[in-house]
Amino acid sequence: MDPVGELRRRGGVARLIALREAGVSAYSLRRAKERGEIRTVRQGWVALPDADPQIVGAVARGVVLSCVTAAQRHGLWVPEELPLHVAASPKATRITVPSQVVVHWAKPIMPRPPDATVDELVNALALIAQCQPFESALVIWESAMNKGLVDAARLRGFDLPASARELLAKARPFADSGLESIFVFRLRWMGLRMLPQAWILDRRVDLLI
Repeated sequence: MDPVGELRRRGGVARLIALREAGVSAYSLRRAKERGEIRTVRQGWVALPDADPQIVGAVARGVVLSCVTAAQRHGLWVPEELPLHVAASPKATRITVPSQVVVHWAKPIMPRPPDATVDELVNALALIAQCQPFESALVIWESAMNKGLVDAARLRGFDLPASARELLAKARPFADSGLESIFVFRLRWMGLRMLPQAWILDRRVDLLI
């Protein structure tokens, strides 16, 4: 099996053991390295020369992309441009990252597979709840719900931190954009009845007050 093709299928970065289990031979891996078609990222991991630099950097340092960075990669609405966020194993003894990178050490809600490079969305949402201001976190949570990537019933089944449980109690899946989430959140203190995505005279509006 072609190691370059298999690596491409896996997003450009993979563990050697995963490639071997997929049928890539040790000989073809060695030849691909000699030709410069693949390179070693860290012990047990290889990547294509044009692989995503964020993922390559995370793998090289033994972390996964998480929190708001993972949310962006899952296609969620993130309010602003934020620094790179990664998650490290709570058991890790030493992680060296650039000073502008935010490292999260909390125990994940869901176990991280050994091949993971981007954190599970549930883990990312739990970290967002603890890391970001409430309004920003609510926007991201509602974006995940609106896209059908998570639902309240599933989230209630996890042992979430208190900040995440508070978000879960307030998050709704109806907002089509982060701006809608922010608008509704900032008007809640008025106690008005608000219906997101309501229909008026056969036309849908973002919000009916």
